Amino acid sequence: MHFALTGLQGLTFPVVGARTDTPVTATTWADWKRFVLEPGGGPGQLVEPAGQAPVDAAMASAANPGGFAPRMLDRSAEREAYEERGVSNFPDSGALWYTDGGLLQTQPLGRVMGAANLLDRDLPDDARRVVLMIDTHSEDPSSATSWSDPDFRPTWLEGVSRALAILPAQSLYDDLRRVEKANTRIGWTLQLVDALEDHLDEGAAPALRDVLKEIAAARAGFRGDEPQRELDRDPAESASARELLERCVREIAGLRGKEPVAIDVISPLVVAERKGKDVKQLLAGEFMGDFGGFLSWELRDSDFALGYESTIGWIAEALGELGPDADQVERTVAAMEARELRSWEDAQRGQAGLGDLPLRDRARLAAMAIGASHMFAARVLPLDRALPGPVRSAARWVRGRLR
Repeated sequence: MHFALTGLQGLTFPVVGARTDTPVTATTWADWKRFVLEPGGGPGQLVEPAGQAPVDAAMASAANPGGFAPRMLDRSAEREAYEERGVSNFPDSGALWYTDGGLLQTQPLGRVMGAANLLDRDLPDDARRVVLMIDTHSEDPSSATSWSDPDFRPTWLEGVSRALAILPAQSLYDDLRRVEKANTRIGWTLQLVDALEDHLDEGAAPALRDVLKEIAAARAGFRGDEPQRELDRDPAESASARELLERCVREIAGLRGKEPVAIDVISPLVVAERKGKDVKQLLAGEFMGDFGGFLSWELRDSDFALGYESTIGWIAEALGELGPDADQVERTVAAMEARELRSWEDAQRGQAGLGDLPLRDRARLAAMAIGASHMFAARVLPLDRALPGPVRSAARWVRGRLR
């Protein structure tokens, strides 16, 4: 289990620049937290130890600054791993504050597939893996026709809400395109090696092995993204010139350890198509830039049930194409239906808005708005000294009203 994090301190590490004897000091705010969970391990492995557990990392990774305060994680046990990766300013306290990992980590599929490749080394050759991406929107653009209507006059708030909604979707589908391109480049690599194989003489293997040693030596100085470095396996002494050439090409092309990947997407479109509706009509917490569900248990319950229903629909329609026979698919669907906490039809609150929130939730939202206005008054409006006289007077008036 890997959690993307945005660190608020920033970690520095060296990068080789034009002057090789004087590295450039770079900073990263992108971080990760990795866990290995065991079958039958019980809930304790999710919540212990406090400050270091998966639930803590999940809360930190999801702490979007639009509605949540940063969360602290205790990384003191990983000090050595950070230092091995070249980090030079790891804090003495071992504690780091984090916010939403999605702000920076826009290529999660690469991370997932890299982790899977390490596990797959020990699997049988006939084992197959599929990467499933959960897309909670999968909006059909045909349901957003107002954004191509010249008579539509969107408000500022509608524009902000729309922008916040499409940002994560764009990142995910850009990531899918990168995977598609990597699959294509792997195919080209194999074509190139096949074309050159008959032209490799007896001296090719030692020369290619020397190239690989130079690449490995240079790579050892790079900052890695994993908490622990992957231990590269040296090519076997019996490796053929063809195998060594393929390894060289993969290293240079950034395809080291990558294999063609089968990807599919679970989304509410599965249910929308069956119900004859669009996704926007099914989602309950989509308003306020997709943060509406955080304001109400009922809306979260509706969208969770929709996700469960979408997963059952995907298994029924797609799982059989990946290897399991029809009987296995039917038994899987039956098992999931038997464990369903609540049907989506009973829970659904699709297309909810602010007016659908219970009074207690609207009161909480008002309190958040007041807090945000105070922050605006305290942090932004004091800059009015740099403004022209009339604008400065208006800013002071607004600040007084907010306070």
